[in-house]
Amino acid sequence: MMLPLKSAVLGLLAREPSYTHRLHEQLRALAEDPDAVPRSSLYHAMRGLEEGGLIEECAPDPSASPHERRRRFYSATAEGHAELERYLTGAPTSHDDLRVRVAISRPQDLPLLIHAVRNAEAATLQRLERLRRRPAGTGPDRWVAVCATLLANHDAGELESRVERLREMRVVLEKLRADPRLRSPR
Repeated sequence: MMLPLKSAVLGLLAREPSYTHRLHEQLRALAEDPDAVPRSSLYHAMRGLEEGGLIEECAPDPSASPHERRRRFYSATAEGHAELERYLTGAPTSHDDLRVRVAISRPQDLPLLIHAVRNAEAATLQRLERLRRRPAGTGPDRWVAVCATLLANHDAGELESRVERLREMRVVLEKLRADPRLRSPR
């Protein structure tokens, strides 16, 4: 998975201050392929976020262990929180982007998240309908026609599966939104 790395880091730091090693572990846990999150990319992303005024160094949590207190902690700035809000309000650009949004969301982000999942579900259904309207593989070359039909059937199965997963995700998120224990002020 190619994480939208800066957005993922910003979202994690908006939740709670953290240090680079812990962030790296959290990002690896988010990724479908943990090796796809090199530490050097994290350092580069954090440097860009810090230079952009979206994150800043901060004091460690008082409950941190002595070992953790020696580390450099970072947190999202007010500008970082505003940028995160803009990011969460925008439409996901990929499946990985949607995964990051789900992973970094907070209870107050549920309406934005439900909207993003609903839009992804609708877009996937549109792609599936376009695929179904496409004529089956035909032509003088029987091999090409058979291969085209096999690929179209495979793609349709993938899209149907994605629609179902998105629908399940949306239903769970809508149930969570109705849960009074998760209500928190914006």
